[in-house]
Amino acid sequence: MAYARGKYGVEYTPQPASGGKNHHIRWLFICLAVLVAVPIFVARSRRSERPPVMTLEQPKVMVPDTPPAVVGVESRKAPPKLEPTSRGKAEAGSPPSAPPPPAKPPRKVLRDSPFAAKVDGWIGSRTWSRDEQELLVMLRDAERQGNVPGARGAIERLMYRPQVEDLKDQFVRRLGELNMQLLFSGTNTPWTATVTVKRGDTLQRIAANHRTTQEALLRLNKLKDPNRLALGQTLRVLNFPDVDLVVHKQLQFADLMLKKRIFKRYYVTVKDDAATGSFLVANESGARASDHLRALMKQIAPVDRDELRLFLAPGSRITVTAQ
Repeated sequence: MAYARGKYGVEYTPQPASGGKNHHIRWLFICLAVLVAVPIFVARSRRSERPPVMTLEQPKVMVPDTPPAVVGVESRKAPPKLEPTSRGKAEAGSPPSAPPPPAKPPRKVLRDSPFAAKVDGWIGSRTWSRDEQELLVMLRDAERQGNVPGARGAIERLMYRPQVEDLKDQFVRRLGELNMQLLFSGTNTPWTATVTVKRGDTLQRIAANHRTTQEALLRLNKLKDPNRLALGQTLRVLNFPDVDLVVHKQLQFADLMLKKRIFKRYYVTVKDDAATGSFLVANESGARASDHLRALMKQIAPVDRDELRLFLAPGSRITVTAQ
């Protein structure tokens, strides 16, 4: 520190002028201002980097009989336009009608089938192989649903299996009932064909040409008068040239074979003196077939005898076996 000698020889420390003190205070305030301004500037610069948020205000739309819509900050899509219906154009802004519920599939009607109840009992009475179990279930369900072709197919696959040998007779009897039901149902079957009536055709001539009987033509086509045929008329005829009635003398039943397959079984009592062998039906009137049946059968239901006359046309065979 420097000392100075003043007047009268007194020493003192020289002080800076008043202007220098004010100069230091001014710099002090400048520094404080910079320290405060820098954080503010940095904060504003960071805030300015964010994109500006645009707030859109939409006018409120008042719809009759509906509460006022609430308008939010975000923009909303306009309501879809409704197409005009038979009742007129839909009101603007009204919600679209809900679509109709999907249609339910038709419910299958189950029948009270006595044979289906039998099959159900057979299923639970013994142990079956997987294939036979599936066929029995298929047969039971087809019987309950009235599905004649499905029941026929299941029986034909079941009745020749060794495990169901004791049930074969019941299968064959049911098969005959289903075959007759299908044959005269009016639909196409494996045993029928269609012909067109031509000029000069008669029911007897059509039956002779197709090796069938007039009785079968009348029943298949539900004709009341055999002499009234129209030109161009379509008729259903039996279409199996090989018909064989196999009569089992000891077992006391007769199997009607169409195309070498069992069509129906008839229960008969054969006369003791009936000769075994094969007999050809030759008379077109069908009387020869009736004569053979009358000579062979000791007992046969009249309904079964009349039914056999539908099939035993000229060219058919009646075979009697000793079994």
